[in-house]
Amino acid sequence: MHNEFAFHQYFLRMVRRVVSKYLLIPCLHFRYCRYYKVSIETPQEMPRPSSEFQQIRWYVPDEVGSRIAHSDQPNGRMVPFFYIPRGVCYSVFWPTCDLLEGDELTLDYVEHIKDPVLRPLYLLPWQPGDFSDEPVQHSYVLSEQFFQSHRVQETLPVGSSTPASSVAESKLPLTVFTDIELVSKHLTDPRFKLVTAEKDASVLWLYGHFKSFKELTQDPKHQMVNQFPGEQVVTVKDLLAAIASLWASSTNMNDDSTQDFIDDRLTCRWYPVTFNLVHELPAFVSYFQQKHDRINAAEAPIPSVCANVMCPRKQILSSRAASTEFSPACERNLWILKPWNLGRGLGINISENLNQIIRLSDTNPLIASRYITDPVLFYREDIDANVKFDLRYVVFLRSVHPLKLYVYNVFWLRFANKAFCLSDFDDYNVHFTVMNYRENDILKQVHCDEFVQLFNEQYPNTRWRDVQADIYSTIVDLFVAASSNPAPRGLVSCDQSRALYAIDLLLEWRTRKVGTIGAGSQCHFIHPVICEVNYSPDCKRACQYHPDFFNHAFSCLFLNEASEKCNVTQLA
Repeated sequence: MHNEFAFHQYFLRMVRRVVSKYLLIPCLHFRYCRYYKVSIETPQEMPRPSSEFQQIRWYVPDEVGSRIAHSDQPNGRMVPFFYIPRGVCYSVFWPTCDLLEGDELTLDYVEHIKDPVLRPLYLLPWQPGDFSDEPVQHSYVLSEQFFQSHRVQETLPVGSSTPASSVAESKLPLTVFTDIELVSKHLTDPRFKLVTAEKDASVLWLYGHFKSFKELTQDPKHQMVNQFPGEQVVTVKDLLAAIASLWASSTNMNDDSTQDFIDDRLTCRWYPVTFNLVHELPAFVSYFQQKHDRINAAEAPIPSVCANVMCPRKQILSSRAASTEFSPACERNLWILKPWNLGRGLGINISENLNQIIRLSDTNPLIASRYITDPVLFYREDIDANVKFDLRYVVFLRSVHPLKLYVYNVFWLRFANKAFCLSDFDDYNVHFTVMNYRENDILKQVHCDEFVQLFNEQYPNTRWRDVQADIYSTIVDLFVAASSNPAPRGLVSCDQSRALYAIDLLLEWRTRKVGTIGAGSQCHFIHPVICEVNYSPDCKRACQYHPDFFNHAFSCLFLNEASEKCNVTQLA
């Protein structure tokens, strides 16, 4: 017992020494962290919890383990070993060749990376290097090969089928099969009838991926389904980023805004500059290092002064000291890292530390997007703070060619719980807004009608109707971009397809030139930025506060009912 206690005390001292020596220096501590993955059950409060979710757990080996250096010709290996009975993870080391007394133990820190071009990039946390001369332009992610590698193994519609709308309208009530409990519970319109077998349904409203579009269009039953072929180009994050880049390459995005020309070539105005860290790590590192050098070489920032007295940012309601609008002092090299295909804030990190970004990119397939450092904020009186918020719009897609797109007239808001700042990036309540699935965090609820009134009060030099008009225009641009290329790089037209998507957006302050060049030549404006597009979104809140939500959705999509009856606005 004494020996065990002594060892425990020794272990704690070693951990404290490692932490105090290395972990308090941000540029160093990711050199010493290792990680392992464990499969855990997803929280039951999730709308549809999957059986398990892989969680990344970081750890620091003890002083001995942390001193084992890297070598391209290592003489040992070290892997984590999780001992389930005790719930403890150990680092297991063994030599891979004969060792002599006095030989230094070495490991290959990136032994799974075999590509000689990529190895120096993954080794940057331990072996610094300059890659700023590498090209930053997108190439592979714009290719058909890239989209083909992501393609869902679905068959595509053939020929032109009989328009499903004309068939459906003559067979009321429409029979509906769904595997989504929320739809079964809230689809109460008598013009729709739920059935328990797919073969008996005129409408299939499914949660899982539907892949048999060729068979669907050849089936004489003319069933309709709630999915479009190729819709992954908007619902999967790395494909959406590629679509934005494709759209930028095919349109002239050089207007009077102050965005860098290089950024205009990398993405369009409604999506932040983004790199796929699996396929574009060299380009990302080059872009990051170029931006880092540019920021460091810049002179002290000159505060931008709006020349226009009616600038939306010129007069902001400041009834309390805490409600003074946040404004970044200078440009930052901040990035938000997102897994390709996870939602609800899972697996997301924010960082301006290249070492951290590279280590994180080694854990999961990620995209790195420019973090919005100057978002439009909302003053929360209950906590006396300006907080980050985002918006969710639900859209109904009735047709791709020609584009027939509708937006639900109710939108949803999500708020952070602490004042926004460009620090504390690990504080979820500062930088994130998805609180639905977090037991211990406050879920701030504001109806969109109340929000519009408060927004107009807080920003008296702008009107919400103008901001929303820009949001609607952005949503249309998104679907025009997504349908402008054939499969696999675009949405595919199918007469028997309908779809509901949730689009999450942020509002960002941007500037444009006004008058002559010089001091006071910048004017702020509010610009919508798309974060992601969600297939089969969580509609629990929608049904809770608007019980006819699915009645409206089905009437719009399958009965071609007039917009005013479905509480929607036609966008295209």
